[in-house]
Amino acid sequence: MNNGRFIYSKAGSDEVKYVPASSGHYKLTRMYLERAGLSVDSAEVFGYLTAYVAATVSGVFGIDAIEAISGEGFDPEEYVKTMNCFYDVDVELPEEKDGGAVDVNPTGTSPESC
Repeated sequence: MNNGRFIYSKAGSDEVKYVPASSGHYKLTRMYLERAGLSVDSAEVFGYLTAYVAATVSGVFGIDAIEAISGEGFDPEEYVKTMNCFYDVDVELPEEKDGGAVDVNPTGTSPESC
């Protein structure tokens, strides 16, 4: 299944790394946050944490978000702010398949006929 991919580059470098996005990365991020007794209300911060967890699992640039999340006094927002100074992270969403128009009522029923 194509869930898109995370794209990483180091600040000041032309080197680019790619990691396929997976629902497992989101689950791991949530699991490690729960173990640390933390929650993240910001979808943006959670997304960046997920990207950094994906980088950890894939060995990208030696990033270790899992160890950071598990550490004493971990602050998700500060971690993301700091990491974003050293790395650029983008998400490339999967291309939508051009299937044409979608028939929203394929059976031809109407509320009056039900």
